[in-house]
Amino acid sequence: GMGVAADRARELAESTTAQRELAARRDRLEGLVLAGCPGTRVHGGSPRAANVTNIGFDLAGTGLDATALLGLLHGQGIEVSAGSACNSTRMAPSPVLRAMGLDEAAASSALRFSLAHEGAPDAATDEDVDRCAAAVVEAYGAVAGLAPS
Repeated sequence: GMGVAADRARELAESTTAQRELAARRDRLEGLVLAGCPGTRVHGGSPRAANVTNIGFDLAGTGLDATALLGLLHGQGIEVSAGSACNSTRMAPSPVLRAMGLDEAAASSALRFSLAHEGAPDAATDEDVDRCAAAVVEAYGAVAGLAPS
């Protein structure tokens, strides 16, 4: 079973069609979040992994970091991370973002989103992307609304 899973993962990783479809969903998620959350930005350049995005949120003035968004999103069943995949249980800014030159506040205000390939048990559909983006925009609005006027 493990060998079959490894073969399938390799096939998907090598499939340009699968990668394009996944990148399109990632780009859709980014576009919807950027449009609905003022001051957000995508971290990273090109080329990059088709299934992952890291989005920084403008939380200046709220006194909060991405863990506030994380809690609201987890409450809606959306699994995201405020750190790197290998440190998902540790609440610290991604060392990769810090190495990219982001200061502590900016690195602490970022969330990492991962999408699974079609055929995976948790594959992302267009509807999933839309639901996730709507939840992110709603959570961001709630958190950003905490900023002092």
